[in-house]
Amino acid sequence: MHLYLGSAKVKLGQKATDHRLFWYLYLFSDVLLIAKQKSSSSYHLKNHVRLSDMWLADCVDEVSEFSNSGESSFVIGWPTTNAVVTFGCPEEKELWYCLFERLLMKQQEFVEPKVTTVKIHNKAVLTSSALQLVTLKVTKTDTTTSTVEKALEQLDCDVSV
Repeated sequence: MHLYLGSAKVKLGQKATDHRLFWYLYLFSDVLLIAKQKSSSSYHLKNHVRLSDMWLADCVDEVSEFSNSGESSFVIGWPTTNAVVTFGCPEEKELWYCLFERLLMKQQEFVEPKVTTVKIHNKAVLTSSALQLVTLKVTKTDTTTSTVEKALEQLDCDVSV
């Protein structure tokens, strides 16, 4: 099912790209296609990404060396790649961000496993040579901050995150 078609400037990874060219984004319920127009009726597929493998972020400055308008850009990522996507205006960025967010959440419902176990080893160097082991159950909706807070609580550490 085709949901949305639009164009944006896309910078993949650290590659220098021609910022004058717009790439085409074809957003489906389960996949994103990124293509460049070759002619008036022909496109070259650059990337095909399953939404279940994708994430979103607003950390444009941390991903790209080139200055982008944070008001009109966000980051999409998938294994081994981050891409800064810059739209024509902040409203268009917000529309795409909300579409991605909604579809990514829907795709995450199908991702297995629902819960994974993370083992954390802590050797308190200053207080003892004993090794502490904490086992946490983490879901796909847990944030890094909430996971670290759980671990610190179980390790009886008085450190704020």
